Amino acid sequence: MADAAAAMPVPGECEFRPGGALGRFVESLWFGAPAASDLQHVVEPDGRMDVVLAYGATGGQALAFGTTTVAHQFALEPGRTYLGIRFRPGRTRRMIEPRPVEIRDRHECIEAVAGIEADSLLERAATATTPLAALQSVAAVLDAAVWRLDLDEPLATALARYVDGRDGDVRVSFLAEQAGTSERQLERLFREAIGLSPKLYARIVRYRRVRAALDRGARPSAGLAQHFGYTDQSHLLRDLRSFAGAAG
Repeated sequence: MADAAAAMPVPGECEFRPGGALGRFVESLWFGAPAASDLQHVVEPDGRMDVVLAYGATGGQALAFGTTTVAHQFALEPGRTYLGIRFRPGRTRRMIEPRPVEIRDRHECIEAVAGIEADSLLERAATATTPLAALQSVAAVLDAAVWRLDLDEPLATALARYVDGRDGDVRVSFLAEQAGTSERQLERLFREAIGLSPKLYARIVRYRRVRAALDRGARPSAGLAQHFGYTDQSHLLRDLRSFAGAAG
């Protein structure tokens, strides 16, 4: 999932990364039409939130997926196509109704994105002739809508980007110092904007980097632990078990 949250990229066919005003809010849009034999998808923590347009012959719905803190299985529906809008950390405010902290580790139906009715977005996606056309059509509608929103980057988003750039190896005290605030205020800011504490967000970012390294053939060794800032190999293995959960 380009790193997902309870955001759930489906065994994917296409991804689109928007620029312009929308690119300040949305990291990517993704498209998937799972085969009948592939209707269980593992959702892993990645500190992001997604809105997923799920549609088929019998209609559709828009689902807001909060940040997740442990991997879990998500059941896909036969005959449905999924188009996801993955938000940048801390950028869902004014874009969707639920606050990140309200839907952490769960999802719920929503009626609009950036003031655009979900039915209108679903129609755009369902009438497109190709996956890329569906992504570009939905992105174009949202891009036209976000210009009336505050385009300035929130502090939580800037700090999350810094944590991403450091592969999660950063202390909360240092983040608070850079933000000119107390650790308690920083935690409140992250929880409200992202749905996670800054420490948990950093742990998830580091976990995703380790998982990517393991997927490339690395072994969960003491050297890998040191490279990603873990105290030792046991610390690395504890985080892997903690975030992989039952789905691991």
